[in-house]
Amino acid sequence: MRQRRALRQFTLSTGKSAGRNSLGRITVFHRGGGLKRLEALDCLIAACDAGRGSSFGPLDLSPAKEPEPCLPKPKVVPIPRVILVPELEKPLLTDIQRRAELQQRLVFYFIGKNERRHLPLFLGILEKQVLLEKRVEAALVRDGFPAHIVLGWRSQIRGLLFNHPIRRRALSENTLNRYLGQVKREGTRQS
Repeated sequence: MRQRRALRQFTLSTGKSAGRNSLGRITVFHRGGGLKRLEALDCLIAACDAGRGSSFGPLDLSPAKEPEPCLPKPKVVPIPRVILVPELEKPLLTDIQRRAELQQRLVFYFIGKNERRHLPLFLGILEKQVLLEKRVEAALVRDGFPAHIVLGWRSQIRGLLFNHPIRRRALSENTLNRYLGQVKREGTRQS
């Protein structure tokens, strides 16, 4: 039995690269363009044949249903999100004690940097660490963690907050500024 040839309008050309990549450079030599070959779209041929000789089965040619009337879409009003940056009325540590502990921790990363030019960098990182630790501490207490547990785990919390995960050094002042900006924009829970 002879197979019928597909109508031209129901065909697609098969893509040929002629040995070239997406940049047009030759990647495989001795490949030419050749004859443009056409590939039939089986589902469209089936529609033309009304299902004869097609593996897709008979085509449903019943009249189309009328579309249901569209209801106007309600306007979506964005709900303003409350940014939550909690602060404790009575901090778990005094500012002097907190600065002293963070300073002892940060001095370790500044070994060999004893020059005057390193002092502003050291003080900037220290101030950002104090602010960030206060905000995270307040968020943990507000979420229901007991204060004595937060105080007991402060060394591990500081390790997660202020140390680079791979390089074993303190985070830069710019990174801490980004963290503080993110906390200010999105709150402590989202950041």
